[in-house]
Amino acid sequence: MSHTVEIVRRVRGGLSDRDVRRAVELTLRTLKRRTPQHVSVTFVGDAAMRALNKRTRKIDKTTDVLSFPGEAPRRAALARGIVIPGEPHFFGDVVISLPYARRDATQLDITLQHELFDLLVHGLLHCAGHDHVKPADARRMFRLQESLVSRLCSR
Repeated sequence: MSHTVEIVRRVRGGLSDRDVRRAVELTLRTLKRRTPQHVSVTFVGDAAMRALNKRTRKIDKTTDVLSFPGEAPRRAALARGIVIPGEPHFFGDVVISLPYARRDATQLDITLQHELFDLLVHGLLHCAGHDHVKPADARRMFRLQESLVSRLCSR
């Protein structure tokens, strides 16, 4: 299956385009997304992330990752099997703060690549509807996230 992955770099660095595509493909395959999906992944700095977080969540501070699921009506139509053949479904946007990820990787004593895979998969799972508000949901989401990141980092 070929998904469309748009990669935007507002800062230098981050995962390679190949690694971003690999993470998206593995996550969507694991989530059993059988129709073509369009995913946008953007790497930004702290100032841009803070502004985005303030605008979208009314929280005036930077954060590590924000995700914006695809349009609800299109998701509902897709769930009912209504798709235009060959047209990718807009799965969602994932925005990652590269400086924040660097700080976390250092603090956690892991590679930057590992932390970026973790944030990307986390954002993709949110786009798929997973959340970690309730303890049972959190356990399920983080177990899946760990499994995917482990597979990505072992290659």
